[in-house]
Amino acid sequence: MSVARSVDPAFEWDAIPTARLVRPAFRWDAVTAWILEWEVSDDADDVLLERWNADLAEAATLIDSNVIWCPQTDTVTAPAGYDDDHVAALLRRCIAGYAGIDI
Repeated sequence: MSVARSVDPAFEWDAIPTARLVRPAFRWDAVTAWILEWEVSDDADDVLLERWNADLAEAATLIDSNVIWCPQTDTVTAPAGYDDDHVAALLRRCIAGYAGIDI
């Protein structure tokens, strides 16, 4: 007996999440260099960077629930329909927003 599968005509392939490497400007080594130069803190560097890592990851999902950013692994998961410019703009907004910088 064969079972026929129906394909939902409303299914959008562009909505399927795909993982990709972030652009070099958003790679963790570049971001951490900027953080350590920019933020003045009494916290040890590793504590400060871990806080930024967690908060940037959360900020990405708060801005767009379809996006998962893992700063320390240099990866972002976003729908396939999001081009690199869209993802880069979102990551820029995350960093600026968390740092309190208007862009």
